[in-house]
Amino acid sequence: MGLEWKDIDWDNNVISVRRTANYTATDGTYTDTLKTKKSVRSLKLPDVVFDRLRELRTQQLENKEIFGTKWADSDRIFVNKLGKPLYKGDLTSGRKSSQRNTACNSAIFIRSGILTLRC
Repeated sequence: MGLEWKDIDWDNNVISVRRTANYTATDGTYTDTLKTKKSVRSLKLPDVVFDRLRELRTQQLENKEIFGTKWADSDRIFVNKLGKPLYKGDLTSGRKSSQRNTACNSAIFIRSGILTLRC
């Protein structure tokens, strides 16, 4: 969930995994290093993933316009409708259905180079 827009190589359909997002009650959501050196990787993915990422970026820019000063400006790919960065617990913690829907609509999970989207 720590992917940022700058991690995307649009010309070559490559996403680079460089960081993770974590959450604690005291710190909130924060960026951290990946667990191992092998976790840092670049993944070449199909056009359909990049088409969806373009749609997601457009949606986020529209939300930024709609919510104005309420929008939390970050470079994160996975954010809620107000731009606040998500972390993996947001998708699994049984939060309100609207938050799950927001997460599902804006989340593309990439694990071991396999694309999975489930809502």
